[in-house]
Parts: sequence; C-alpha cells; structure tokens
Amino acid sequence: MAVAERGRRWLPWAVAVLCLLPRLPGLDSPLLGNGHAWRQSLTAMMARNFARHGHRLAWAEVDMVAWDEHGIRRVPGYTDAEFPLYPWLVAQVYRVTGPELWVARLCSALCGVAICLCLFFLGRELWGDWAGAVAAGFFGLSPLAVFYTRAVLPEPLMYACAVCAVWQLVVWAQGDARARRALVVALVALTVAAMLKLTSLHLLVPAVVAGWLAAGRQAPRRAGCWLLVVVPVLATVAWYAWAYHLGQTYFSHFPILGSRAARGGLVNWDLWRKGVESFYPRFVFTVLILVGNITGWAVALLALGRVRDRREWVVWAWLGITLAQMVVLAGATISHFYYNLAFVLPLSLVIGRGASRWDKPRLRWMATVLALIGPVLTIAGPLVPSWYDVTGGEVAAARAANRLTAPDELIYTLSFGPQMLYEADRRGDFMLAQNDKLNPLAVRQAAAVGFALFATGRADLLGKPAGAALAAELARWPLVAHGPGWAVWDLRSGNKR
Repeated sequence: MAVAERGRRWLPWAVAVLCLLPRLPGLDSPLLGNGHAWRQSLTAMMARNFARHGHRLAWAEVDMVAWDEHGIRRVPGYTDAEFPLYPWLVAQVYRVTGPELWVARLCSALCGVAICLCLFFLGRELWGDWAGAVAAGFFGLSPLAVFYTRAVLPEPLMYACAVCAVWQLVVWAQGDARARRALVVALVALTVAAMLKLTSLHLLVPAVVAGWLAAGRQAPRRAGCWLLVVVPVLATVAWYAWAYHLGQTYFSHFPILGSRAARGGLVNWDLWRKGVESFYPRFVFTVLILVGNITGWAVALLALGRVRDRREWVVWAWLGITLAQMVVLAGATISHFYYNLAFVLPLSLVIGRGASRWDKPRLRWMATVLALIGPVLTIAGPLVPSWYDVTGGEVAAARAANRLTAPDELIYTLSFGPQMLYEADRRGDFMLAQNDKLNPLAVRQAAAVGFALFATGRADLLGKPAGAALAAELARWPLVAHGPGWAVWDLRSGNKR
C-alpha cells in the first residue's frame, strides 16, 4: 500500500465536517445528568474561575469550600487538579464571549475534530487516504467519542495531544527530512498529554518503539530517544508534586496520587477475581458495544496480516498497551467510560487498515460500510441517550438558589456531586445523595457556620425511610422555593422555625 495518497485535498475538510456535526447539538444544555457531570462541573468551575480571578495556570480553583463545625476553612478553593491547561485555554476564549457553557463544549468539540484529523493523517501516512478516512470516520461517529469529545473535560485535549504525538512519532521513525520537526512536535504533545492525565504515560511504549525504529541498535545513544521518555516523566512528576502541595494547603478534591478511592474505584482487582458488581457482563458490553461498536471488531480482524511498513509497529504497540490499560483500570473501564477512548484511538486505525487492504473497490466499500454502521447501531441502544439526560429538578433548584442569594453567600446541596453549585454559580458544598450519607446534623452545622441555603433536586429521597431524619430536620427551616421534585430551604441566622 502506498505510504500516502496526496491527491485528494478535500478529504481532510470532509473529515472535519463529518466529525464536527454530531458534536454540535445541545452545546448549551446544563451540566446536570448522567454523563459524568461531577467531573464536568469541576472542570467548568476551573475555567470560570480562571476567567474571573486571574489567568494563573498553576492555580486551578473550584467552587467548593472546606469546612467543619468550627467554621469555613481554606478559601479560595485552589485544588490538586491534573494540569489544568484545558480549562485555562477555555478561559482565554471566555475573555471574548464571557463564561458561557456552550463555549467550553465547542472547544471540546474542536479538540474532537483535531483528533479525527490527526487520525486521518496518521492513517494516510501508513496505509493511504482510505485507511485514514475510515479511521477518522469510525472515531468521529462513535457515540462514546462523540459524547466525551464534546464534554467539559480535559480528555478531548489530552487525546488530541496523544494521537498527534503518535502521528509525529511515525513520521520521525521514517527518518526523512521531516524527522527533526516531527520529534519536537511529538515531544511537546506527549509531554502535555502526560501532564493532562497520568494514564497518558502509556504513550511512552509507542515512543520507545518509534525510537528503536528511528535509531536501531544505537537507540540508547540517540538524544531524541531519551528525551521522549525523560522529559514527559520529569514534567509530570513536577506538576503533580505542585498539585499535591495545593491539595494539602487549600482544598483536596481529586484522588490523583494513588489514594484509596483511586485504587478502589479505578484499579480494582476484585472485579476480575470475584466478578463483583456484575463485572464480566459489564466489561463485555463496554468492550463489544461501546468500544468496538459491534461491527468495528469484525473489520479490525480484517487488518490482521503481514506488516508491510515497519512503522506499523508503533500503532500495534499503542493498541497493545491501551488494551493492557483497560484490563488494569477495570473499574474505570466499566464506569468512567472516557478512559476507554485511549483504546478506541488505535483501534480506529486498525479498522482503517482492515477496510483499506482490499484492492477491489467493492470489497473496500463493503468493509467501510460495515465499520461505520456500527456506531449507528450503538446509538440505537438504551444507554447512550441517557448520557444526555438533564435532571430538571436540579436545574430549577440551582437557579432558584442563585436568585435567592448574593454572590458571596454559600449554598449546601443534596446531589450526586458539585453540579448544582456550578449551575447556581455559588460557592459551597454538597451532601452526597446516597442513603448512608443523608445526615441531618450536617444541615445544622452548615447553618451554624454561615451557609445561606440548602437546595436539592432530589426531594424524592426525603420521602424514603433513609431520608426521614433529614426531612424532619429540614422541616425546621423555612421552605423558600419548591417545585416538582425540588426544594430550597433558608438556613440563614434568625430564620429557623
């Protein structure tokens, strides 16, 4: 197969449009629903706070406050986040548009387009235009990729850097006139990706393979090979040392440095050993349906065969290490679906290779249609539409809390995360909406230290046995706003019944 077919100049534009269109609907919808709204709202808080309180990249700030019965502590909410380049860049756009949520989502969507374009150029570099177009099309239409590359998360930028790094590694391994520039771009992209997310350090494996291909047995003597390993690791260690300091000094919210929560939730070997939480059916469903989109696996099998270009080993190494990562991060694989995009990227390239390896146009088209019809079948399932659901009661309660408070007042929410704080545009804290977390004493303590309101969009929990004590406590405070499924109580001094 020819390394690159340069004639079809319109193809990158077609790829960009194809990938952008499914990411545009609903850009202005609230961050309240089932689609990892917790992490999205925290990232959106950072962007808004960068825009309002100074564009200091090293000082990520959330709207959470640390407090106990003795009072409010650790304000402002500087936190131990991953390298906050994504919300910082969004905040630069906010200078022109203001802190509008659709702007953040559009920035993510454009990162998704960049991912698809890099996949196209990488596939074209190895197997030609057809392979690149199918790889970009499969990723661009995959419901998993569509949702998470329009979400307010650092993942779209991180994965754009990741695929750009691998593309440039493949170019560098060729050893032609483009090699020096490709090495610099790959080094920068790989370093940024690793700082954005620790899991991106898996890119060191394809980097080492590319270095071996570029330098052969002299790899240890080539500065470029060492730089691709040393610089990303040192930069990542330096950033997370600073992030740990921020978390210890101000507000620790992200379990990014091997906390028990991270080990128990993301790396959980009990899932494999005991099959708890219906793990095996959920894992098979995730890999078969959400990652491979059913028919993608069939086309990927067509890619198996003799390696014609030695640089293909970079992609195969990338595929192997991301597969291993899915196995290790078992908890993330079945719950935090955006981690699976790391595997979807090289899988898309393999699918592109499988669809393009046929000389007869009819067979090529059959394989291409088979690959791209899978995402359509996945969209028709019951899971994907639920990601876009918005909890209307939480939206109403949050907006009521905004109307009833001054900008410097604190609110306390009953929710599954800090989403209501973002929607209300107020600082505060939340009581986790789980049966064993409904603590009425926390409401009294919040009132005592100066919280203005208690708001929830999950009033249904108060009518259950686990919420009876909390409901009794809230009955002692004035109900100042309510509607179907939501309510707001006034906790300010002197208002207690």
